[in-house]
Amino acid sequence: MFHVPNKHRVRGGAFASDESAGNNGAFFVPRRPGTAPLKVIASDCVVQYHPPRSEYVNNHPFCLHLWRPAGLDLPLPPAWMVGIKSLTPAQVFEQTTEGA
Repeated sequence: MFHVPNKHRVRGGAFASDESAGNNGAFFVPRRPGTAPLKVIASDCVVQYHPPRSEYVNNHPFCLHLWRPAGLDLPLPPAWMVGIKSLTPAQVFEQTTEGA
């Protein structure tokens, strides 16, 4: 089972949460010294499909193709699980660079 790195949880600002949110929340995950941390928004509400290895098509090692069937309505996640609708990209950048 997946468990988020609580020691890297964002605890202040618009993206703040605490352990009561479970695996849901925003996180700044450190990388090599001198590089910016990974900025992650995680939730339990995720579905990702993978074909059998025999069906893989891999023409580039760093490319992910997303697919959605045409003519079929797929459910959308609730807006609160995607982000904060009232924030602009500039405000999100400001919130996610504080202390980074």
